[in-house]
Amino acid sequence: MNTQTVHHPASERGHVKFDWLESFHSFSFGNYYHPAKMGFGALRVINDDIIAGETGFDTHGHKDMEIITIPLQGRVLHKDSLGTEGDIKINQVQMMAAGTGIRHSEHNPDAETLKLFQIWIVPRENGLKPSYQQMDYTLSQGKIKWLVSPTQTYKSDATLVINQDAFVGMAELGNESLKLETPMAGLGTYILNVSGSLSANGVELNQRDAYGHWDSHTEISGELGSKLLIFHVPTL
Repeated sequence: MNTQTVHHPASERGHVKFDWLESFHSFSFGNYYHPAKMGFGALRVINDDIIAGETGFDTHGHKDMEIITIPLQGRVLHKDSLGTEGDIKINQVQMMAAGTGIRHSEHNPDAETLKLFQIWIVPRENGLKPSYQQMDYTLSQGKIKWLVSPTQTYKSDATLVINQDAFVGMAELGNESLKLETPMAGLGTYILNVSGSLSANGVELNQRDAYGHWDSHTEISGELGSKLLIFHVPTL
C-alpha cells in the first residue's frame, strides 16, 4: 500500500498565461514540469483553465486517456472526430475516452469568460474504442454527487462510466462533516478545494489547495457552502 500523503497548496501549482488562456496545473503538464507532481496514482492532470471570450482550443488529438471536463462559468462548444457537437454548461460534466485516438476542439462561443476544470485519468488499458458521454448534475448541500465511476451508478447516483477503477465526485459542505471510505481496496483519495475553506483529515485547505492520501478513510469539514472535488483512484 502506498502510504504517501501529499499537500498541494494552490500557490505552488504550475501557471501559464497567454492572451486568450490562463491555466493553473496541479500536476506536470506542457511546459510545467515538477518531478514530485507527475500525478496522484491514475489521476494525471487537473487543469484549472480560464478562457477568454470567443477563443479556445483548436482541433487537436488525444490517445489512451480518460478526459473529463467540468465547466464552472460559461459554456464550452465541443466538436470531435466521433461526430459529437454541442454545448457543455454549468452543472454538466463531459467525458471522452480517447482510446485509440480522438480529435476535438473546445471553444468559448460567448463574450463571457469561460472557467473550467479539465481532468485526465489514465485508463486501465490502452487501445480502447473512443467514446463520448455527457450528463447534467445537481449539488445538494451536505451530500456528495458522484459524477464518474466504473459503472453506470454509484451510491444511487447516475454516473458517467470510466475505463478505470476511479471515482470522481463533487460536494458542497453542509453543517455536518463528510466521511468518506474508499469504494475499493487499494484506492487513494485526492481532495481539491474548489471554493471556500475546509479541512481534510485535519489538513487545512484554502481555495484550490489539494490534499491526497492512501488510507481508506477521509473526514472533511469546513465552512458552510464550501465546494470540493473528490477523487478515488488506483496506483499505476
